Amino acid sequence: MKVLPILLLFAPALGAESTLIECIADAWYSQSNPKLEGSGRTLKLGASGGAVVLAFRTAAIEHWKVEKAVIVLHLAQRSEPVEVSVSLTSGPWRESSAEPPPLRETSRAVEKVKPDGWISVAVPQALVQAVVDGKASGLAISSTGAGQIFDSRETIQYAPYLAVVGKR
Repeated sequence: MKVLPILLLFAPALGAESTLIECIADAWYSQSNPKLEGSGRTLKLGASGGAVVLAFRTAAIEHWKVEKAVIVLHLAQRSEPVEVSVSLTSGPWRESSAEPPPLRETSRAVEKVKPDGWISVAVPQALVQAVVDGKASGLAISSTGAGQIFDSRETIQYAPYLAVVGKR
């Protein structure tokens, strides 16, 4: 897996640590089908509304002060970088939930695509800190102009991750 170079992009500040946080749940939904789809090998980000929702195992960074973070995803089908919105998910959800979780505190970002198919999406420090502090159940990515397909955590070698730099 070639995620390590993404961590090196952060050039951590003195005393900061960096780590990859495992995705423990992922799913997608569209406006035409608002039921979460989380059992497949792909996550579909469509232009017709909807989102990809992600939950992470944050125990390793509990009590951290987050400095920087990016969501790391692998494209199942090549595509050009797009502008996306990153939001917090509120309330509990599961990959098979009948309804998607509510989204809040949205921030825009532009994907950075690597030649090997990995992309990174910068996430504002405050959003990741909310997830680490237990004030949100995860993160969501949406776009009004995208039609992208990402590999899900079920692919194992191409599972989504959250790369975080912070201090204990």
